[in-house]
Amino acid sequence: MPLIKGVPKLHSFVLVCLVMGPVYAQKTEPLVFEHNAEIVCAQYNGDGDLLITASVNGIVKLWDAETGKLIRSFGVTTPPSKSFYADFSPDGKLIATIFERSGKVWSTKFGDLVFSLNGYSDTIKSIHFSKNSKWLIAGSLDGTVKLWDVQTGKRHHSLNHMYESLGKKEQKNGVTDAKFCDKDKSIVTGSGKASLDFVPIAQYSSMSATDKKYSERYDSSSLVWDMKTGKVIHTLVGYPFDVSPDGSRIVTGSVNTTSQTAQVWDVATGSVIHLLRGHNGKVTACQFSKDGKWILTSSAEDGTCKLWETSGKSVCYLNTGPVNTGSIAHLSPNDKMISTFSQDTTKIWNIATGKLLHALPSGRPPVFSIDSRRVIVLTGNRATVYEALSGKPVMVEKKPAGKEIKKALKEI
Repeated sequence: MPLIKGVPKLHSFVLVCLVMGPVYAQKTEPLVFEHNAEIVCAQYNGDGDLLITASVNGIVKLWDAETGKLIRSFGVTTPPSKSFYADFSPDGKLIATIFERSGKVWSTKFGDLVFSLNGYSDTIKSIHFSKNSKWLIAGSLDGTVKLWDVQTGKRHHSLNHMYESLGKKEQKNGVTDAKFCDKDKSIVTGSGKASLDFVPIAQYSSMSATDKKYSERYDSSSLVWDMKTGKVIHTLVGYPFDVSPDGSRIVTGSVNTTSQTAQVWDVATGSVIHLLRGHNGKVTACQFSKDGKWILTSSAEDGTCKLWETSGKSVCYLNTGPVNTGSIAHLSPNDKMISTFSQDTTKIWNIATGKLLHALPSGRPPVFSIDSRRVIVLTGNRATVYEALSGKPVMVEKKPAGKEIKKALKEI
């Protein structure tokens, strides 16, 4: 808008404001990260200033976590797939994505493809970087876990979990999780699903093949592998599992077992350190705290969460109520809150009081910020940021108005 002849600059500025609205009035809006398809995961980098979100159509977005500004997008739009997932390397330089039977590693700085993960015969369910960001492991429903050298993009080992655990060279519903442990010297693998292999019940052995009754065969082992040799070091009982921050201990749940306990294992010896009793159902989730001083266990069957000292002493009990088998519980990084997710609701709990702080509608498990002040809730194609304690939406300054106002102000 050019200046009007005979009208002082101040009056021209007032005229711009009247025509285009207030320029300097600070307006705020909820901090929301959006995709064109359902968001399946979100993850902060180690410093908490960057965030990645991934959607079912194969797109990953890198954001400024504080302002919500989009930095870069990765990937090519594909048909929707629930198997799509992304992982941030600890040093923040790479992003690994998995989609059906393949995976890709991307550079966060340039957005280019670094290398691809190939050679899987079934859906990849798990992908993790090592703490030093030099290695990558990806586990598949074909029963194998492959170890990749991040610098060269070459495969180092292929670990056949199903063969070592069930004696099968290839097994559907195979590996569902794999993580590094023991300061990136070892790898732990496990399966959270029933095998498709069926074995006949002994007492019916005299019946004909068509009349025999069958029982599903479960994989109840979590295997610890030596990274250098690719050989199994220890066979642990239980799933799911988590690794302590220093990599020296593993906690396992009781999915696929007859137990209702969690067990803490010594990685070096493969022996049980503590038996965590107290749930009246199978332990369906377990997690070490960020500092390694606490262990969180939860059961979807009895609707409870328990917090333990690493000595095995129970210090907190939460009755989260009836939940579905997909319920997941997480500790906040500051160890003061617990999030639980079930079906369509996220709940945030105060550990000190055992009280429910608030509940939020959600489609997937929430994500705490690194400083624990915020929690990201995924609902459809939106990831909304809330204050962890109050449950109120985090507000940020509204994005600047269009180019016309900027141009008008520049001319004044």
